[in-house]
Amino acid sequence: MTEFTSTSQAHIRTNEASPRQFAGVWRAAIFILLLFGLFIGGIAGYQLKAMQTPGPDSADVGFVRNMSIHHAKAVELAKLAYAAMWKLTGINLRRRTTSC
Repeated sequence: MTEFTSTSQAHIRTNEASPRQFAGVWRAAIFILLLFGLFIGGIAGYQLKAMQTPGPDSADVGFVRNMSIHHAKAVELAKLAYAAMWKLTGINLRRRTTSC
C-alpha cells in the first residue's frame, strides 16, 4: 500500500480536477453559447422580416385595400344618416360653439 507522507503531494492530488468536472463546465458553456446564438438569430430574423415590404398581391395589402373601401362606405353612410336625421327632425347634430 502506498500512502502519501508528504503534505505537498497530498495537496497536489486534492486540487486536481477530474476530466468529468471540466466536461460539465464545457457542456454548460456550449449550451449557453448555443442559446445565446439562437436568441440573436431570432432577433435578427424578426428584424429582417419587419423590414420587408409586402407585395401588391399579399394578404396584408389586400386587407388594407378592403378596409379603406369599408371605412369610406361607413363615412358615406354616416353622412346619409346625418342628412336624413336633419331633414326629419330639423335638429342640427353638430356641436354648437358658444363665445364668451
